[in-house]
Amino acid sequence: MSIESSFLARARIHAALGDPARLAIVDALTLGDASPGEIAQTLDLPTNLVAHHVKVLTDAELVTKGRSEGDRRRTYLRLRPETLATLATPRLTGVGRVVFVCTHNSARSQLAAALWKRRTHRAAASAGTQPAPGCTPARWPWPTATTWTSTRPAPPTSPTSSAPTIWSSPCATTPTRN
Repeated sequence: MSIESSFLARARIHAALGDPARLAIVDALTLGDASPGEIAQTLDLPTNLVAHHVKVLTDAELVTKGRSEGDRRRTYLRLRPETLATLATPRLTGVGRVVFVCTHNSARSQLAAALWKRRTHRAAASAGTQPAPGCTPARWPWPTATTWTSTRPAPPTSPTSSAPTIWSSPCATTPTRN
């Protein structure tokens, strides 16, 4: 599947979920299979409107229809979780580390780097275009005894890795408190 077709497929799914009634149908189906009549009753929608929304969800491959196992007379709707899973953004690959840049590197970029490291277990650093001597105590919810030292940006690639570095700027300036 090419990148373009992947984006188109994800856009189609997002469009199908963009209507509140269709999103409610998907939410109802996360609890288990249901007939269109049960969905209509649960959501207090007319059955013809439910049929329209089910068609859109089926065309987007979010929902499948199947017959009851007993007498095969009733139709049931089933959610396709594998389609919902395609909505997750692809994992970031081929990146050696991330550098968060803030003007003074006194709070936000350091917090962003710490959160990135903890969440992804990957290398991250913080940097400042005009580094302050240390962390601004008013920015942190924990005691001022916890200090962070400012760091300077490193070269775009690590000497041990040829993977590129992502540079992110969580703030342009550090606002002051009055």
